Amino acid sequence: MGKTAVIVDSRNVLGQVSAVMGQRRRPTVDGVRASLAMVGFDVSHVHVGLALARDKDISTLAAQHASNDKYKESIESDLDAEVLLGELHVKNNSDGTTRVEEKIVDGACNVCITKYVDAILHGRSDVESVVVLSKDIDLSPSIDYGLQVGVPVYVAATDVVQRRPHPHLLLTPLLLEVMAGLSPAASGHALRELAAMALTEQVAMDWTPRPGRDSGMYTHPTGLEGIAKSSLKSALSGDPVTLYAVDVDFAVASHAGFPVLVLDSKPAAHPPVEKLTVVGRSSLLTVTLKDEDNSVMSSSFPAGGVVPGDTLVRHLTTGRLIGRLGAVMSHRAFDPDVIHIIRVATALPKGGHLGTDASNRRGLILGTGDHKPGARFAAVQIDAKSKGPVWVALGSPLPPRA
Repeated sequence: MGKTAVIVDSRNVLGQVSAVMGQRRRPTVDGVRASLAMVGFDVSHVHVGLALARDKDISTLAAQHASNDKYKESIESDLDAEVLLGELHVKNNSDGTTRVEEKIVDGACNVCITKYVDAILHGRSDVESVVVLSKDIDLSPSIDYGLQVGVPVYVAATDVVQRRPHPHLLLTPLLLEVMAGLSPAASGHALRELAAMALTEQVAMDWTPRPGRDSGMYTHPTGLEGIAKSSLKSALSGDPVTLYAVDVDFAVASHAGFPVLVLDSKPAAHPPVEKLTVVGRSSLLTVTLKDEDNSVMSSSFPAGGVVPGDTLVRHLTTGRLIGRLGAVMSHRAFDPDVIHIIRVATALPKGGHLGTDASNRRGLILGTGDHKPGARFAAVQIDAKSKGPVWVALGSPLPPRA
């Protein structure tokens, strides 16, 4: 495979990292290279879309401007990286409040993608494919153009992109961890496991209140974050306080989609959770579960993290899955987070394909489409059968090797 250029919508990726990993962290240039190398792309150039406050809004957005400006400097310190610069605007809402809007970035990303498509089409670049890190549909015009003229353009995100007509790659928690430079012990599935344990076991933990605009938020040395129950009296900033996780909230603005613990001074007599057993995965982002009555159900859950036989904790109020219960992994027949590059050997009459991995293990590849022998996929293992592993592809076939 030839070289790949990557266009990063940094604000969009930040939201994805927050929702899946529970940490607000932006992708780094080295992280983008390393994570995409894991799925078969040789990244040569990275272009990062970000925004700074326009002159009239700098005082209002001083903290956000300063943070983004520091991020801009880190991107520009790499000789093979470029910033696609936009603006942050403060806008007034009808109720008298304000909101922050990012301007120009989508347009700059579309122009960058289109330039690469034309350069590849006319042989003016050593780049042979483009990866767009964003789930923003506003980037579709340039992606569509690339596909119309036969240039490989892939869209990579944690979800949504698999339902659009573009070649795609679903980003797993492990890929996000590498991309954003996160600690594996304090993000993603590990953080979900800690949240599941704290809520299920009703363990007393020492929490530190956040200052300023994050008042009402608490942090724990493990990386867990929590919010105060409405009846909990506010603690002084910086003074640790012993609290219990009594519920979970999936709608906290800074981590929308990730289970943030709700804290109180007293334990919950009956935490709003139930334990379910993992039967398997029907797709990369869907697990099949059974309860104590052996009733079977399906639910969304980030890729990796669990294998058949594991216990998952579900939030009764929302029906959403919090995380795996139990930290012992030595009994596992395989690691569900490791990325494999799988080559198709043959198609099966009833769907799916037989394939081999880098160590020449032969197994089943789940997924849709009719792919020719030799096609390559990035995949994770979701089961271990007597005849070999079962993999599920992270997305579309990879570009052929040069």
